Amino acid sequence: MSFSYIVSFLTTVSLVSGYQNYTIVTRLGNITGLVVSTNGGKIFRFTGIPFGKAPVGSQRFLKPEAYGSWNRTFDATKLGPACMQSYIGASIYDNNLSEDCLQLNIYVPYNVTKDVRRSVMVYIHGGGYMTGSGISYDGSRIATLGNVIVVTINYRLGMFGFPSLQNSGVIENVGLWDQILALKWIKNNIDDYGGDLSKITIFGESAGGFSVNFQMLIPRNKGLFHRAIIQSGAANALAAIKKSSTVGRLIGKNSGCNDQDQSMFLRCLRNLDAGVIVNKTDEFSANLGIDVFSEIVFTPVIDGDLLQRTPMELIEDKSSKEFQFFKSIDLIVGNCDMEGAYVVPLGKAFEKQFNFNMSDGIPKRFLCDGLISKIAQTYYKNSSSISDLLCQEYASEDRTTQSLNAVHFLTDFVFIAPAVNLLQSHASSKSSYTYQFIFSEDVQLFYPNLPLWFHGAGHATELIFFFDARNMTVTNFTLSAIQKTFATQLIKYWTNFAKSGNPNGPDKTDWLPYLRSTESYKQLSIGNRTNGNHYRKDFVKLWNTINAYEFVTSGGRYTQSGINFSLVVFLYALKLFL
Repeated sequence: MSFSYIVSFLTTVSLVSGYQNYTIVTRLGNITGLVVSTNGGKIFRFTGIPFGKAPVGSQRFLKPEAYGSWNRTFDATKLGPACMQSYIGASIYDNNLSEDCLQLNIYVPYNVTKDVRRSVMVYIHGGGYMTGSGISYDGSRIATLGNVIVVTINYRLGMFGFPSLQNSGVIENVGLWDQILALKWIKNNIDDYGGDLSKITIFGESAGGFSVNFQMLIPRNKGLFHRAIIQSGAANALAAIKKSSTVGRLIGKNSGCNDQDQSMFLRCLRNLDAGVIVNKTDEFSANLGIDVFSEIVFTPVIDGDLLQRTPMELIEDKSSKEFQFFKSIDLIVGNCDMEGAYVVPLGKAFEKQFNFNMSDGIPKRFLCDGLISKIAQTYYKNSSSISDLLCQEYASEDRTTQSLNAVHFLTDFVFIAPAVNLLQSHASSKSSYTYQFIFSEDVQLFYPNLPLWFHGAGHATELIFFFDARNMTVTNFTLSAIQKTFATQLIKYWTNFAKSGNPNGPDKTDWLPYLRSTESYKQLSIGNRTNGNHYRKDFVKLWNTINAYEFVTSGGRYTQSGINFSLVVFLYALKLFL
């Protein structure tokens, strides 16, 4: 989905001279990193560490293989490449893209010692499964302010990570397998860097949030992590997963491979230069049209191995081994309040087609005949009843209100309603902690030149408070004094949770847990860090009523089947009494 392109414009730090080399002994061999002075203290940084062999040639589209040990002292002072991805933003990595990219980066605060065991936080980057890299996110700020070890990882992207080929010689979801291999490496080796193996938290944003959620639904991951933070990416969203996909086959055909014979087609794909696949993927993405708002091009699929059923089905099946694992993990789920802000820059491409000017606001015809109609067509059998109801709920006579409602429409459908549904399922268990947040600090770093009618925190806005914004190409942004104080509080919440399962500190209880009855959430902005209840209750109920009815009428399985919508409307009319 195109909103992911917004967060793909994150770039790597530049290593400067004068840093001190530092070598430690690990079970895999000696490794040399850098000692870097920061405002929060010294950081011991080890970058470009391989956890998987190069997935190239015959290994393209297959599960990753563990890298193993090294014979000489490994040089971890340099940043490794980003995984192959869209050339649209490739310059942010100085064109340092490679298939040989299964590497991770470790940030250790103050000193590397086995005498002090620190909680470990593993960040999975976003980018719509098509862009992004672990090297874009310098973990120094989180590590020093929270006194935790931060690890950032790469995983294969686009067709390389989520082939979508429906070919017997291909392993689907290899991007998820890459993440699992990285987590295994961390579990087996992070204690050499002073990590506490009993306190590993995975967290991620956007596709990284989806990924965190998927990993929570894979029981074989038991023991690899103990807590999870999902930022803007609940995997039970309809857009987060496909039953199956053949987009990779189409891109392969466009690349010149004949798909009449499976083995020959696959051999051709594996012999293609990686750049050809990237270029053809970019061409495909550039011609999505209005579909850019409804679908993520590459997503995990139901492969019968890692994923047996959709996340929506699994969290409803309380007896499944997947749900049992899911409920055992302490969890924070949250969103920005205006995630759908990407409708503004992307919607400009449709001004002529729908006869409007984005600066003046989003008209009803674009909201109803464009956005809503496409969602109904993609996920609800093109139901006119659903389109009419959604148009009625989100349209307004006031252009500013309606414009903001268009942002809320995408926010609610893709992010908020799935997040609340996920929280409700998790909170049904008493075996773990559950928390929700809504981030609402209005910093328009990723969305410059937004129209005057817009306000709120767009998708990915919170990232600039966790990671150094100077490492992002959007702007040379530096936090103000009050923003630094806010960032410190956010990081304390996240790292307190990583240490104990509770975001509150020893003497603070200001973030209330999420309960099914209260639906408490923490508002996160500089001027407002209060608790609220039942975030966007009526709109969440609208979406979840539609999806719950579809679940029931399809025999307990979510499908894209038709809906007896008269009953949906009846249930929604009773929403205040349900």
